[in-house]
Amino acid sequence: MNNNIQAVNHCTAFEKIIEEIHDMKKEMYEFKKLLIQHCDPVLTEEKVRKMLGVSEKTMRMYRATGQLEYTKMGNKFYYWLSDVHGMLINQRQSQNASEN
Repeated sequence: MNNNIQAVNHCTAFEKIIEEIHDMKKEMYEFKKLLIQHCDPVLTEEKVRKMLGVSEKTMRMYRATGQLEYTKMGNKFYYWLSDVHGMLINQRQSQNASEN
């Protein structure tokens, strides 16, 4: 009987530790988002098009398909540099996977 009580106490303690780890993960994720927002340059569509060497039509396709996150203010589109970088990494990984 005493062993059962100890096992239950250990399980409860373990569950609390797991919950605390999840909470810490959430806090770290939120901190990372804040850090990126303050350190990540925002680019105009024109700059992104020049960087990638693509047309306005291609940029529309990237937005429409969700390949590239954006923010629209008025009639202008803005992009985080990290999102552009992430899109390029995803495209490279897709190409590598299709080649194998």
